[in-house]
Amino acid sequence: MNSNKTYRVASLVLVGILVMFVGGLAGWYVVLRQKGQTISFGDAARGFGFGAPSASEAGGTYDNIGSNTGGFAIGGGGIIPGPTDGGIGGVNGGFGGSAGDAGFVDTVIGSSGTSTQSSTSTTGLPGTIVFKTPRLWRITKTPVAGFEFATGTPAIYFAERATGNVMRADIVSGELTRRTNTLTPKVYEAYLARDGTPIYRTINETSEALETFNGLITNASTSANLGSVSGINLKNNLYAFDANPDSKTIFYITEDQGGFTAYTMPWAPGRNGTEREVFRSGIGGWRLFALSDGRLIVSQKPQDGAPGYAYEAKTGGILSPLVRAAPGLTMLPIAGHSAIIFGTSANGSLALFAQTASETLVLPIKTVADKCVWSPYKPAAGRNPATDLVAYCAVPRDASAKNFLQSWYMGALHTSDSWWRVNLTNGKTEQIFTGDVDGAGFDVVDPAIDPSGSILAFKNGVDGTLWVMRIVK
Repeated sequence: MNSNKTYRVASLVLVGILVMFVGGLAGWYVVLRQKGQTISFGDAARGFGFGAPSASEAGGTYDNIGSNTGGFAIGGGGIIPGPTDGGIGGVNGGFGGSAGDAGFVDTVIGSSGTSTQSSTSTTGLPGTIVFKTPRLWRITKTPVAGFEFATGTPAIYFAERATGNVMRADIVSGELTRRTNTLTPKVYEAYLARDGTPIYRTINETSEALETFNGLITNASTSANLGSVSGINLKNNLYAFDANPDSKTIFYITEDQGGFTAYTMPWAPGRNGTEREVFRSGIGGWRLFALSDGRLIVSQKPQDGAPGYAYEAKTGGILSPLVRAAPGLTMLPIAGHSAIIFGTSANGSLALFAQTASETLVLPIKTVADKCVWSPYKPAAGRNPATDLVAYCAVPRDASAKNFLQSWYMGALHTSDSWWRVNLTNGKTEQIFTGDVDGAGFDVVDPAIDPSGSILAFKNGVDGTLWVMRIVK
């Protein structure tokens, strides 16, 4: 009898322990599930909803910082209102406005050549291209040091700011591939050729010298065979710098005993070229433009309200004036034509102008020339007429800060921009993109356009990420 009683008591104890064990496991599972949901929600918030990290030929970690085929898909219709019709008077003429483009509907053309989504089309690209990426595509989640469009195909090369690695993004498929695997940390600025060959601008942490490295990519025949970057350092402390991949020209200013001297040299990847003196100056605060037609343009670094001047550097050290005494001058020249866009900033107000050989026009948008890019221009040749003079400008929603330029350049102020098309040939200006992305905006920095004139690229000044946007008719 006692043994039976002992057996029953032992059985009850074991059952109780088992129940407590199962209950503990169930409770732990609920806790882990809740924590996992919280972590997933946080990751989605930080990464705009992108998935977990994965490996690919772009690299073991790059899928975690690249957007792949993600981004912000823009859809819907409606009319985007343009500026007030009727024209705004210029210095020597007027500039009319017009209604904006209809909608943001993306264009996908099937193999039969018929549109499967929209009647709109992407300017300058063949109609048989099927884009898997959205019209507005954020390529990266981390800052880039510089970028450049490839030739012959909708693709873009860019250099990561943190590592210096050169990547290639296919704008049609959304595929990201790594081109180099040579670590160059803290690249603050990069200039890329149209095959991804880089020039890096970094700060030496020991001497604090500004270093410029002219790179060459070797052994990069396939995505599985990553290239390495070798090359040479140019002079230290090149205070102003520009490099043009089409004219293969490097343009820079350095300080010497007599003041500041501007030089050019051929852009020969990985090699030092023969430098040629362009001009000398008692001031070093210049911005440089090496154009693809071989012209060299300089303008004084802008300051709100301070008179600024711009010149073309001619043979023999002559500086030929282009713009005189414009307060807070920002400017943008175009290759193959004498036209320029320039902006002013004074007393908390921005203004934008277009200047040709015969007149200066006040444009009906308020922005800085740094947020504009010229569409590729072809002069008249034989029976072919010249193409239209067209620029695309990002226009801040609010640019009323008293010292806008100073705050914007320092990163103390960020804008929320919309995109506008300005056609100087027919006098039309129109908004082509509102800039609203799920209630958020972007601050356009370093805008560029591809050789076909159909795709815009820019960095978002808020976080340094790289974006592309297709231009639609």
